[in-house]
Amino acid sequence: MEVSIREAKSRLVDLISMAHDGVRVVITRDGTPIAEITSCVTRGGIDFELLEQTRRRLGIEDRDGFPEGWDDPIFSPEFLGTYEER
Repeated sequence: MEVSIREAKSRLVDLISMAHDGVRVVITRDGTPIAEITSCVTRGGIDFELLEQTRRRLGIEDRDGFPEGWDDPIFSPEFLGTYEER
């Protein structure tokens, strides 16, 4: 959800309540995002919406950009001896 600074000033209590319920609240100035209100409560899991936004921002389209064999098990920490069992 995006709101202007003016709207955020008048609805701050409501916006904080929404953020606590998991709604992502972005505050804008002249249509440009400048701040975000989020919950401090860890929800767990993956925020796929945020992941997709970050991928677009960084220009990561899909997995075709990865080199061949990037996920080869030979490069795993267990194989390389860098894995520490706890």
